[in-house]
Amino acid sequence: MRIPILSLALGLCFLSATLRAAPPTPIAAAAAKKNLQSFVHDAVVQAFSELGLGPAQKKVFDEEALDDAGAFVSNYRANGDGTDVQIDKEKLKNYLRFTSSLYAG
Repeated sequence: MRIPILSLALGLCFLSATLRAAPPTPIAAAAAKKNLQSFVHDAVVQAFSELGLGPAQKKVFDEEALDDAGAFVSNYRANGDGTDVQIDKEKLKNYLRFTSSLYAG
């Protein structure tokens, strides 16, 4: 089987361009991480507002749950508009109810 010269040349050009691509800089990696964290933060805040819990749970949410917002992510994926983050609302609700009951006692 013969490989056309043009196809071989194009393949080699693509390979060399891929190998020469610069790795992401630490600044770009930090920006991507910050961007993902902001999507997670916004999704958890929206999920909390949809749960309609009381002031004791709001206090726990503000002081503890937001610091560990990633624990409530059930799935996420990048799309053309940013990142689609899905929050496990049952897990968030149970965490807030249990933790706020510890403070009430």
